[in-house]
Amino acid sequence: MQDIQLIQLNDQLTSQATEMDDITQKFTDLTILNESYKSQIESMTSNQLKELEQLRENYTKLEESYRKIDSQLYVEKEKVKRIESERNEMRQQLASNADLLVSEFTRGSDLRNSMRSISSDGTNVDSSNTDSQTQCKEKKKN
Repeated sequence: MQDIQLIQLNDQLTSQATEMDDITQKFTDLTILNESYKSQIESMTSNQLKELEQLRENYTKLEESYRKIDSQLYVEKEKVKRIESERNEMRQQLASNADLLVSEFTRGSDLRNSMRSISSDGTNVDSSNTDSQTQCKEKKKN
C-alpha cells in the first residue's frame, strides 16, 4: 500500500512538476514578450521624443519667423503712416498753393479789368490793348 501511495505521490509530483515546467515556460515566454514590448515601447518613445524635439525646434523657428515678420510689418505700417502724413501735408500745401493761385489770378484779373477801363490819359482802353506789350508802348509814348 505504501508503494501504491508512493506511486500516486510520484505521479502527483510528476504532474505538478510538469505543470510547474509549463508555468515556468509561460513565465519565460511572457518575460521575453515583455522585454520585447518594453524594447519596442522604448524605441517608440525614443522616436517620439526625437519627433517632439524636432517639432519644438520647428515651432521655435516658426516663432522667430513670426517675430521677424511682425517686426517688419510694424516697420512697414510706420512707413505707410509717415507716407500718408507726408501726402496729407502735400495735399494741404497743394490746396494752399491753389488758393494762392486763385487769389493771384483774381487779383490779376481785377487789375486787368481796372486797366482796361482806364488808360493812362484817362480815356477808356480798347479790349485789344490789354496785353502788356501794348501797355508798355503806351507808357513809353507818354
